[in-house]
Amino acid sequence: MKRTCYVGDLNETHAGQTVTLQGWVNRRRDLGGLIFLELRDRSGVVQVEVEPGSPAFAEANTVRAEYVVEVEGRFQPRPEGQRKGGLGDYEVMASRVKVLNAAKTPPFELEKGDAVAEDIRLKYRYLDLRRGEMQRGLMLRSKAVAAVTSFLDAEGFVRGGVVELDDFGVDAGGAAVEHDEAVELENHLGAALEAAGHVDGADVAVDAGALVLALGHDGGAEGVVDLGVGAGEGVVEADAEGDVLRDDEGLG
Repeated sequence: MKRTCYVGDLNETHAGQTVTLQGWVNRRRDLGGLIFLELRDRSGVVQVEVEPGSPAFAEANTVRAEYVVEVEGRFQPRPEGQRKGGLGDYEVMASRVKVLNAAKTPPFELEKGDAVAEDIRLKYRYLDLRRGEMQRGLMLRSKAVAAVTSFLDAEGFVRGGVVELDDFGVDAGGAAVEHDEAVELENHLGAALEAAGHVDGADVAVDAGALVLALGHDGGAEGVVDLGVGAGEGVVEADAEGDVLRDDEGLG
């Protein structure tokens, strides 16, 4: 079943409506026979209440932290004295809980991620990226790249990357490229750039992205830009003559 909306999109206009939400279980609590779940997606967290007589109770009783679940229920105001402002003023009274994917006990609590050693967070990076702080950073970066791309499109720039290689030898199409093939490709690009007069023979070991941009200019695209946002990538821009204007560290 498709979700009604993201958790963060819920507001007072949804009060009294039946909603379907999907996300991770941030926390599970048992209080006097009642089960409370904190359901988290990339946009926010909402409390889910499951009563003992509910059809959802048996399934909810199996749920643990970081399970991926689908919840259907009535979105309603929380009792007076339990309201915390904003989305904390409301809860979902579950009529159905479905486990979409079970999870092992996480090696650390996501809410206490800042206190976890960096090597542990990097080892379990997929968990670290679920933390609110990391999610906000990803969303901000995505919006920044979209804004830059929109501006460059409006100015008539052409996105580079006819051939894009990352540090692991994977091209833009997702196909694996053997190391020797990547080196050979870069050598061909370097030779082409040298033939065009942009570098001399001693300066061929330039980033492949910069070579592609320069060749793109020579090929008639005039304004070419390549925006790299991954770890280890750079932002490289060449002007209409194919000279490299900027080669900065990536935004990641």
